[in-house]
Amino acid sequence: MARLRRLVVAGATVALLLLSSAGPVSAGGSGEQLEFIDNLGYVYSVCVYGQNQNLQWTTKCFSTPFTTNMLANWWWQGQIQITEYDINGFQVGTQYTFVWPVPYHDWWCFDDSTGNGSAC
Repeated sequence: MARLRRLVVAGATVALLLLSSAGPVSAGGSGEQLEFIDNLGYVYSVCVYGQNQNLQWTTKCFSTPFTTNMLANWWWQGQIQITEYDINGFQVGTQYTFVWPVPYHDWWCFDDSTGNGSAC
């Protein structure tokens, strides 16, 4: 009987720990990560200015060596500004998009050739 009681207590403890543990980091309900798509072909870095998932204004610059660039681990929401730079560091454009936080979603795609952004 004592053994059964210990098993029940141990099982309940494990279940409680599993239910209360934090899951993977995700801010989908309060921000989106950016996927920057360089369809123009000459943007080698971008600086993003806007509000993060905590509604704090911030700037972060990213290297964008590919056509599709995942600007991961930075979460944005609301009106953001994306300033684009060429291989020599010269500013070649500034784009704006409004990032809508989408529940259960983590990425916002932005295409520099159209200036359009959308959940992706």
